[in-house]
Amino acid sequence: MNNLENIGDIIETDLVGLGNKLIDEGVTISDTTSRVLRDIHSTVAKSVDAAIQAVSQDSEVAAQMVTNMKDDINRLTESAAMHEAKRLVAEEPNRIPAYTIEIDIIEKLKRIYYFAKRMAKTVTPEVLLEKSA
Repeated sequence: MNNLENIGDIIETDLVGLGNKLIDEGVTISDTTSRVLRDIHSTVAKSVDAAIQAVSQDSEVAAQMVTNMKDDINRLTESAAMHEAKRLVAEEPNRIPAYTIEIDIIEKLKRIYYFAKRMAKTVTPEVLLEKSA
């Protein structure tokens, strides 16, 4: 329950706060960056769904699915960070505030995955845990 509560806190406090900051600062996220963020979000959402399934149904298969997503999450977030670095040098208004908020969103989504993985590991056999570490 603590991991699920931590996920809720990140969404309620951090991500909503970042959304409000986007509005307050008049920052617009480009279509390309929106797609990058949606890809990460989609994968993280799947990990949370699978983690909840793993815990609620004591499903080792669902738990393993979550832990196996680690490489995908890392690949997506690294790709997003490289995209952000390239965009940082673009000559657009509010580029620095946009970069800061976008990087924060990426980090918060990665943190949500961390808690989903912790949830899943509560039902994963020890042998599998060592392989996913």
